[in-house]
Amino acid sequence: MKACDEIQLNTDTEIVKYLREQRHDFMNHIQVIWGYLQLNKAEAAAKYIAELNKKFAVSGMLFKTNNPVLSLFLYNYIRKIQKFGMDVDLDIDVESIGDVFFFDIIKLTQFLEKIFDEVIEHTHKLKEKIIYIDIYEEDRLYLTVSNYNNADDNFELQEGQNNEELMDYLNYLKEIDAKVQYKTMGDFILISIGFLNREA
Repeated sequence: MKACDEIQLNTDTEIVKYLREQRHDFMNHIQVIWGYLQLNKAEAAAKYIAELNKKFAVSGMLFKTNNPVLSLFLYNYIRKIQKFGMDVDLDIDVESIGDVFFFDIIKLTQFLEKIFDEVIEHTHKLKEKIIYIDIYEEDRLYLTVSNYNNADDNFELQEGQNNEELMDYLNYLKEIDAKVQYKTMGDFILISIGFLNREA
C-alpha cells in the first residue's frame, strides 16, 4: 500500500469514528437537556446549552484548516482536554493549511501528541486550567500550544530544557528546519513550532 493510500485510509477511519462520537455525544446532550426540562429546571438547561455552544464553536473552528489529518488530531485532543475538565482557547487565523508546510503529516501528529500531553500534564497542576492553541501565518505557519496567557500573567517564561524526551522531539523538528520555541516557568509552559512553506 502506498503511503498516500495509507494516510487516506487512516483519515477515512478517523472521520467515521468522529461521526459516531458526534452522534453518541449528541444523543447524550439531548437526554441531559430533556432531563432538566422534565424537572422544570429551565435555567440549568439553558446553562448547559450555552456550554455546548462554546464547545461546538471550538470544534467548528477546527475545520477552517482544510487539512483533515490536522483537524482530526486537534479535534481528538480538544476532546481529551475537555474530558479532563480543562477549558480550550482556540484561535485559528489562517484560511487554509496545505501539506506543503509539513514534512510528514502523520509523523507530525505523533510529535504533537507528545507535546500536547506535556502541556496537559502541567496544566493539571495549575489552579486555572486553560490551554491556549493558536495557529497563524507570518514568515512561517506557526502552531503554538500553552497554558500561559501573556496578557494575564505578569512574568516571563524561561527557556525550557528539563524534559529529555520532549527535547529529542523538538530537536528533530529543528533539524527539518522548523523554528521551535520551548519555554517554561514552574508548571507554566509554552511550545511554538514554525513550519516553512516547502514550495516557496
